Amino acid sequence: MDTTSEKVFEALRFAVEAHGYQARKKTKIPYIVHPLGVGKILIEYGFPDDLVVAGILHDTLEDTKVTGKMIADKFGAGVLTIVEGCSEQDKSLSWMERKTQMLRLAANVPEEVLTVECADKLDNIRAIRHDCAREGERFWQKLSASKEKQCWYYRSFVRVCVQRMTSGPVAAMAREFADEVKTVFGGEGPIESG
Repeated sequence: MDTTSEKVFEALRFAVEAHGYQARKKTKIPYIVHPLGVGKILIEYGFPDDLVVAGILHDTLEDTKVTGKMIADKFGAGVLTIVEGCSEQDKSLSWMERKTQMLRLAANVPEEVLTVECADKLDNIRAIRHDCAREGERFWQKLSASKEKQCWYYRSFVRVCVQRMTSGPVAAMAREFADEVKTVFGGEGPIESG
């Protein structure tokens, strides 16, 4: 019988405390729902505990008062390295500059970082699909960038994932992500890697 490790439960407690009363952008939904969703995806695909923990903590450095030292002391240097790899380098840049930078970095980050990033984007695109079904086109007005820019970003990230995540559970997760992006943004056939 599979059981969730104590380290994963400790990460859940840590993330809940770190994110506190934050809400998802322009909603009443507690922010913690997203990191938990990322962790859930990683568990479902059978990734090891350190990846699950990093997924749960992936936004703590950029969105909370948590420091790298706190993560390293509690969860280890390996988890910290993954969380740092998932964190935006300069939040003062424009949305387009930040996303372009993230795409450039994603092409070369270690597979563990890309795996957590893919789970992050998969959880986000699932939420977008649900919100679009409920709210229609007016949903896009809530976001920091237009539907067209979001489409560019998600399709570009799919290409990186499909190119780099070619076998095993990472490939299966990349395929699910690609399917969700096609559902939200349309398109015929598979999203090609080139």
